[in-house]
Amino acid sequence: MLHSKFNAVLFQHFFLLFTLSVFASDLKFSTIGDIDSWDLATPEFRSTSFQWTKDNVVKLENAREEADIAFFIQVSESSLPMVDRLLDRIHHPNNLYAIHCDKKIPAYKVIKAMANVKEDPRYSNVFFMERESVTYRGVTMILNNIAAINLLLDKGDWDYLINISASDYPLVAPDVPRKLLALPHIRENGYNFFTIAPKDQWEERKRDRFDVVTVDMAMGMSESLSHSRLSTSLIENPLKDALNYEYAYSEGWFILTRAASKFMVSSAHGQRLLLTMAYSQDPSEHYYLSVFWNHPDYNKTILPHSLRTVFWEHNGVAGGQHPYTIDETLEPNGDFSLWPRLQGSPHWFARKFKHPDSKILDLIDNEMSGLGQNLNETAIKNSRYNVDMHLQWLCSLLNDD
Repeated sequence: MLHSKFNAVLFQHFFLLFTLSVFASDLKFSTIGDIDSWDLATPEFRSTSFQWTKDNVVKLENAREEADIAFFIQVSESSLPMVDRLLDRIHHPNNLYAIHCDKKIPAYKVIKAMANVKEDPRYSNVFFMERESVTYRGVTMILNNIAAINLLLDKGDWDYLINISASDYPLVAPDVPRKLLALPHIRENGYNFFTIAPKDQWEERKRDRFDVVTVDMAMGMSESLSHSRLSTSLIENPLKDALNYEYAYSEGWFILTRAASKFMVSSAHGQRLLLTMAYSQDPSEHYYLSVFWNHPDYNKTILPHSLRTVFWEHNGVAGGQHPYTIDETLEPNGDFSLWPRLQGSPHWFARKFKHPDSKILDLIDNEMSGLGQNLNETAIKNSRYNVDMHLQWLCSLLNDD
């Protein structure tokens, strides 16, 4: 019986592929709204475990325990030059790291990058994945994350998973997230972190991205790299009015507990939701959050930010489909336009960066993370304090009666 049901599902999916009349189309922008406009202290966001107060929370400066973290780093051709510096800044001997280099990157470039890592004795806990074609805004981005999670689950024990792009850069030293994720009120609640769009945008995004069938051509595993693209059709998705769950909307970057990671990649709930989103646009901005938002055991564990700083607008101008590239946004005098905003960030990472020798990365190292050579100790102390207080503020939202 189970075998026949599985075959029926496969037939339905292959039938969609077979009957598609594929047309070129302009895909809509992928942006996340201003989270400050959404009331986060709703019943859906209330924790039922540890009750946060200003008096019982352990502060970063007093933290002694550390959580082990598994990192998944997704690398495109444009972000490949950032790998060496990024890995140096986020590396910790007790973490694990999985790196995937898109198959569209010329092999000689990947071989060189892999050699740089494998020749460094520090990096015995860094693993390169088998290369596959990944389509930006396609379901293969999710499949790539799932493959990384399975690899990391197999490689060792860890407490939390963080997925990043090689165009990300840390605003904190490696010990900071390790200590914060080990804080008693974080560990006890098993919090999972997502940057969530205002809820009034969810239905609109569903209409834009789910209601018409879209195919990620990289699913065909073709050797032709030109097939790593999205193809849209005029076919209405027959599931568009049949979903019995909320089609949630967040960024595709997250921080998950080990238990949540395993649940997402191995549970029937996670697999079923993945199948429903297989033929949609931007499923990575909907699948991850939807898995946990729509499950009673995990809904109460969601903290409403993934602790990444991303600049979708600058001086009142939207960046469009992609966020602003921080190290290429300059004033006429050569100053970095976004540095004042970035310096005040209470988050753990920022994106996008393109140049591994950029002076703004030196500023981050020297005045935020403390990983540089010319440290501003006062600025670093203030930065760590802001990071600590911001996380505690997020916790207070879930526990504020």
